[in-house]
Amino acid sequence: MFNVTGYAKVYDLDRNEKFIKCNLSTAKKNKHGEYEYMHWRGRIVGSAVDKMKEINEGDLIKIENAIAENYYVKEKQRAFTSIVIFDLEKHKKKS
Repeated sequence: MFNVTGYAKVYDLDRNEKFIKCNLSTAKKNKHGEYEYMHWRGRIVGSAVDKMKEINEGDLIKIENAIAENYYVKEKQRAFTSIVIFDLEKHKKKS
């Protein structure tokens, strides 16, 4: 388990009363100056669920407090990584 902070675009929101499942998209520049994109499965919990009321598909969020979890599904014989978000804020666009 690792602590995670940074920016991510949210999509495929599946809103429930106590949590939200979503997909996250992040990017970083490689040593050649080109962007590499990563996709993550996310789960938003706790007080972050309330903050998601003003956030829509495709919005950029700033992840303030989260952890990365790795879990293994025996039936699929595959490991998955998920980001559990405890605190976030909507990214404020610069004007």
